[in-house]
Amino acid sequence: MKNFALKVFLVAMVISTAGLALCKAQTAPFSENNLVFLCFGQSNMQGDAQPEIRDKTGVSYRFQKMYAANSDGTNMGKWVSATPPLCRRNTGLTPVDYFGRYLIDSLDTKLLVMR
Repeated sequence: MKNFALKVFLVAMVISTAGLALCKAQTAPFSENNLVFLCFGQSNMQGDAQPEIRDKTGVSYRFQKMYAANSDGTNMGKWVSATPPLCRRNTGLTPVDYFGRYLIDSLDTKLLVMR
């Protein structure tokens, strides 16, 4: 009897969890605004190439970055144009610089990068 009650309880939990997931999926339909691109790493995301003037111009207003800490005149928590360098002041051009620009050209959404 004890095993039967446990099985019934487990089946009820699985069904209720699946039901909640279906309800949640129906209330939050897929949208391009839900796309997330993670670009993380250590030295491989800092970039080595020094940004040139052409890299710092023509950045769309929809491509923005936010600094996670106050440093070298940057303000934590404030969205600004994503001009290089995207990482720290002394880093170079990162893969995110042109990946972000490509996404902006391809999608109709705003792209936000957090440093």
